[in-house]
Amino acid sequence: MASTGELHGRRSRSLLPRARRVDREAKEVCRGCVAREDCLEYALDNGEKFGIWGGMSERERRRLRRARAIERRAQAS
Repeated sequence: MASTGELHGRRSRSLLPRARRVDREAKEVCRGCVAREDCLEYALDNGEKFGIWGGMSERERRRLRRARAIERRAQAS
């Protein structure tokens, strides 16, 4: 019987490529969508933390939120 760590490692490696492929496919759908910008703004305004919204991943949206916050602070001072 395998230890939990061994099983966990196998699951992680096997699911990661699939998750990346799914993200790429979702972003491809977003690329041609006329509502892409509205979708992205909705996700940013409502703090969506999961999935692809407006062609951006959670990590990309987090970076964009940070950049916008820095820009707002710079403009305020």
